[in-house]
Parts: sequence; structure tokens; C-alpha cells
Amino acid sequence: MFYSYIKIFEDPEGSQCFTLTYDGEYIWLDDTIYKDAAKYFNKQSQTLNYTIYQLSKDGELIARRVLDDDEKIFAIMHGDKTRMFMFSLKKDAIIYIDKSDIANGDIKEFR
Repeated sequence: MFYSYIKIFEDPEGSQCFTLTYDGEYIWLDDTIYKDAAKYFNKQSQTLNYTIYQLSKDGELIARRVLDDDEKIFAIMHGDKTRMFMFSLKKDAIIYIDKSDIANGDIKEFR
């Protein structure tokens, strides 16, 4: 089996593995796979913050959002053109952030 890697973005904080999606307007990345692997293989603390990145079509960073581990996020679904969905163990609910202000928008419960 052959794997090919293309570098489109480098996180200055050190994450090297991202989940990537494209919604027709922006490229969205998150580092949940990288952080979950670090927790498992390195036996690090079970508390790690996750980061969401919003990139232009050219790969330029537009916005960055760190999700504090206190939210107990366990899955990020890049959603539709308007919302970034996540599961929150803290709230036992699906939550979301409005993509129009990913860096500062409130985390809301999806109903």
C-alpha cells in the first residue's frame, strides 16, 4: 500500500496531522486525530485542547479556534456552510459554532 502526503498547512504549535474538509468556500482542518493519538500512544494527560483552522482556498490561515478541553469534545464534524458541529460529553449534546465567526463565536447547543 502506498501513501502520499501533501503539505498544505503547518501549525506553529506542532500538530502535523489534520482532518480536512472543504465546504466550497473554505478549507477546514482540525487536529483531533493527532491529539487523540498523542493521548493514546504517549500516555499523556487525558486533557488536550483541540484546534479548528479555517483556511482560504489558497491555504492561507483565516481563523484559528482552540476548543478548551473543559468542553469535553469528542468529535468534530465540519458540518454545512454555516455551522461546525461537535459532540460534547459535558453537555451530552450536539453543539455547534457559527462558521461566520469561528474564532470567537459562541458554542451553542443544536436543537
